[in-house]
Amino acid sequence: MSDEEMILDYPPVAGDITGASEAENVRHMLVRIAFTSELALDDRFTVLCNKWAALSGLQAPTVALARALDAVADELGLGSRSELFGDPREMTQPANLEELIRVVNQRTDEFADKLEAVDREAIGADSVEFVKSLELPWPWLAAQLIRMFLLVLLGFIRGRPAVINYWVEPADPPAPPFEHRFCTRSDETVGQTLIRFVSESQDAFGRLAEPVREIPRGRVPSDLDAELANGVGRYGRWYYRHRIRGESINSIARDALCDRSTVRYGLREAERLLGLTPYAFRSPLGK
Repeated sequence: MSDEEMILDYPPVAGDITGASEAENVRHMLVRIAFTSELALDDRFTVLCNKWAALSGLQAPTVALARALDAVADELGLGSRSELFGDPREMTQPANLEELIRVVNQRTDEFADKLEAVDREAIGADSVEFVKSLELPWPWLAAQLIRMFLLVLLGFIRGRPAVINYWVEPADPPAPPFEHRFCTRSDETVGQTLIRFVSESQDAFGRLAEPVREIPRGRVPSDLDAELANGVGRYGRWYYRHRIRGESINSIARDALCDRSTVRYGLREAERLLGLTPYAFRSPLGK
């Protein structure tokens, strides 16, 4: 964990990306990062977070926990509560530190209890409606917005931004119909039975593993940071500007110092990559 940010790893959702190659799935990930990073700064997402904080009852316990951490930081002579989560260092412990920590623990429990009591169905339904209001068809975005909201709360509590780490890995497919039986024989010794068991189990393993098909690797970008900054990541940012902010292709092309055909291609590619998922809302436009 760095001093500047908190990084949380979220495991991938099995079957969430359906690209024809590993390279396509990686590009989906990069475009998703670029697009959602821009969306996280949108005023409409801020309004949505404030609405959810009030609806869930998390606003008051979030602020209370942050203030309790502020009190600890002040007592320790730190500049802000974010320094409580930096590299440990020697410092003088005030006499009332134990009481301050008790308050922090109490506020943490209150936050956790309120988080556990959140009406997840109501928040989930509201997130779906928000995504549809943006005229976007992807259920994954509704789920990610809720994650982003929780990270906003956690970042406020800690006084430092939270960052989601993404990665792509093959999904574990569902098991096919399969039955394997093994019986001992009266004419075999224990050693002979074990040898036969290992042999038959290896055959069964091979049959069970047959449905697993690895997709081709394709041309996976060698430098993901560069690809996010100057490659397909640009398409995700363009897509946000054009589709969500309503900016013209001409305006985007001028800023990017490229022609309009390049921007049009980038917008189409961003939409295609973001749509590499097995699910979509039937009527994102509410029609």
